[in-house]
Amino acid sequence: MLVRWLCGVYFTKIGARDAFIGYLNWLSIFWNLKFLWAPAIDFYGSSKRWIVALEALMTAVMLLVSYLSFMGPPMVSLGALKKTWNLAEFAEKPAALGCSQASVLLFILGLFIVMAFLSATHDIAIDAYYLQRFKDPSFQAAYSGVRSFAYRLAVIFAKVALIGYSFFYVGFLLSAAVLGLLCLIHAFCLSPLSSQSNHKQTVSIKQAWSSYLSQPQIKRLLVFIVGYKLGDEVLFSMNTPFLLRELLVSDHQYAWLSGIVGTTAFIAATTVSGLLMSRYGLKKMIWPLSLLMNLAIWAYVLLAYIKPNAQTALGFGLITWMHAIEYAASGAGSAALTMVLLKTCRSPVYQASHFAIGSALMTLGGTLLGGFSGTLIESYGYFWFYVFAFMCAIPSMITLCFIDFNLMDKA
Repeated sequence: MLVRWLCGVYFTKIGARDAFIGYLNWLSIFWNLKFLWAPAIDFYGSSKRWIVALEALMTAVMLLVSYLSFMGPPMVSLGALKKTWNLAEFAEKPAALGCSQASVLLFILGLFIVMAFLSATHDIAIDAYYLQRFKDPSFQAAYSGVRSFAYRLAVIFAKVALIGYSFFYVGFLLSAAVLGLLCLIHAFCLSPLSSQSNHKQTVSIKQAWSSYLSQPQIKRLLVFIVGYKLGDEVLFSMNTPFLLRELLVSDHQYAWLSGIVGTTAFIAATTVSGLLMSRYGLKKMIWPLSLLMNLAIWAYVLLAYIKPNAQTALGFGLITWMHAIEYAASGAGSAALTMVLLKTCRSPVYQASHFAIGSALMTLGGTLLGGFSGTLIESYGYFWFYVFAFMCAIPSMITLCFIDFNLMDKA
């Protein structure tokens, strides 16, 4: 949430142009490449030690971000959010430690790059811990919704607690404090799991990949995983500037929309979807969940066409309903994709590596296209951008016809 959302909000609020905000989506590349170093989590040290160490490092990084944002450029007002800038505008303006504001912004961006690497590695450790703790596939199915629920608690905190400050450095400082607290809690309270040291000398990245690629219908599954949430990823890549700049959503309204309305809808949808898949199987539920996820993109197409004003009761009410529909649909699709990923983690030796491969590939297309999203919006506008997002979702629907989900339900 700090890297993939709060970073974008920060640069939106200080007046960055849409193209620059779009480029921030490329920070997600670390999640797409995390499979390259995922075996280190499997074979060197315990997942608990990785979790605690990484949380300590992320705490230190966010403390530094908080200090630099305090010394950097101020946020602009709601009416000036469409201001565009490049770093040259800040070249001569003084900031921290004798540096210009442009240098401070580059330092902050560099720290978010480091934070992205640490956070992606932290994801690997969390997945490793989860997969080792719940080895029974039925438990994994039932808890897929719970995992999404836990993540959404972080969403609520980030979008409600962190955005509601007049100065962003306070939000960054608070995030560092929470990360530090979690580090202490996990250090003393998280139960250790059995080590896999007996495998450390006999495994490699090549073996992790070869075992993953030897699974049944893996080529079709890879196409499915890469493209399944592509439309969703493209849509949400520029969600923040669309709401703040185009629809004039205020900070408090945005906290309500994303932190409460969107999160509640997402949690409800993922939890119900997880329970339905656990009861009826993946084959019966994959089509309705997928249709719901992709057709809901038209809610944002409609918003971009109508452009309701969030400063009016009617306008904000319409935005709220459309936002809730899209987040609920996204949650349903996320639960379905999570189940597919879990069913590709069959090896007890390579569980973290296999899940890292799948979870990295699932957002690869969104990361690559998302980086150009701001440029597309500057050229064609939000309406055609969201139509393009729906077009990106069509190939994923086609791939559903070529995968034997009966075989996956038996896994």
